Amino acid sequence: EFESIFRSANAIDFENGIENEFSRNLTALVQKAGPRSKEILARLLENRSISPAVVSEALRWLGQMEDKPSHEARRWVLEKALTSPAPQTRNGALIGLSSMDDAHAVRYLKDAVQVEKSELVRRGMEKVLKQLTSNG
Repeated sequence: EFESIFRSANAIDFENGIENEFSRNLTALVQKAGPRSKEILARLLENRSISPAVVSEALRWLGQMEDKPSHEARRWVLEKALTSPAPQTRNGALIGLSSMDDAHAVRYLKDAVQVEKSELVRRGMEKVLKQLTSNG
């Protein structure tokens, strides 16, 4: 199910923050799968046939979701996505982590800032790092 919604999303023109069929299906599936969604999502995010735009959109929605049972799994996926080769994916992870507002991600962000090649993404990482450290 996850794979089919990711594949069909390649045809969608995403607008930041605007809910769509992909985001509704993704959040429903994650809520249904709970912690098991971790491995499924991690595999899909590494699938090169899924565009960075789709992956980035997924990461944003994973961060915005309000679902306690899948919180840790979603955060783990976002933290892992910080190491993606695609800047768009790393940026999506960053937005998701900012939305989650979970200080657990601080150490992963600190590591990611050290190796980030994109000035724009690095500035974003520093901003989210500041947000997360000032809250805790």
